[in-house]
Amino acid sequence: MYFFLNGRLVPEQDARVPVSDRAFLYGDAAFDTLCAYGGRLFRAQEHLQRLMLSLAALRIEPPGTLAQMEAHLYAVLERNAVHDAILRTTVSRGSGARGLSIREVGVPTYLIACYPGSEMNAAQTSVKLEQVGVRRTPAESLPAHAKTANYLNSILALAEAMDAGADEALLLDLRGCIAECAYSNVFFVRGARLLTPGLDAGILPGITRATVLELARAGGIAISETSLEAAVAQEADEAFITNSVRGVVPVHAIGERRFPAPGAVTSQIAQSYWTLVQRETGSR
Repeated sequence: MYFFLNGRLVPEQDARVPVSDRAFLYGDAAFDTLCAYGGRLFRAQEHLQRLMLSLAALRIEPPGTLAQMEAHLYAVLERNAVHDAILRTTVSRGSGARGLSIREVGVPTYLIACYPGSEMNAAQTSVKLEQVGVRRTPAESLPAHAKTANYLNSILALAEAMDAGADEALLLDLRGCIAECAYSNVFFVRGARLLTPGLDAGILPGITRATVLELARAGGIAISETSLEAAVAQEADEAFITNSVRGVVPVHAIGERRFPAPGAVTSQIAQSYWTLVQRETGSR
């Protein structure tokens, strides 16, 4: 595969950054991941706008305008001759003087990595969640809306969940309320109502999360974006997680609590999501 690195399309094995890059030394970078279906990017502007907000929060200069970065993404797709792909854009602060100060840094490092994607609407394997002891980093410590390259919080949470035989971690915030998962947002269904933590819980504002809320409203599903006690995970009728790579994924268990996978509401939302992807990308 060919990657885009600092203005050039290069083979993956030649896409190298120096050991002095601050992404390697400190996780001092932001990234965003999106998918292409049938050669068209899904909700590219929303992803790139979030990347811009992440860079602003970290005080890293963006590598171009939204239009320029979208053009770079399409250039990667074209060079690799792929129609279904996962693309990750990473922008680090680059290399600089030794130490934490950001005053003496060079040009940001700009990388777009490309990975072959699975076919749209492939059968989703349901997942098991495990509530873990690792807590979500509070927004007062790290901006919740910034998708940074420092993922240690999520890495440790996922490792704990996998040690318990689960596929994904369910993290609580410092108050003991449900926040999100290690690499996804989480939703519950109770009765006819869709429940999900609000953004004030210090969660990442997922693009797929926002799309699901949009579709739920259009489909007449009642929504509660609010603080959720940990007990909700055991009391819900259905559960699912969302992220940009996998879309809407049913949850079949949280700890010992089992769920229909998928439940009726989850199925409705998942079908609506993939129908929207087809409509916006022109893919089948």
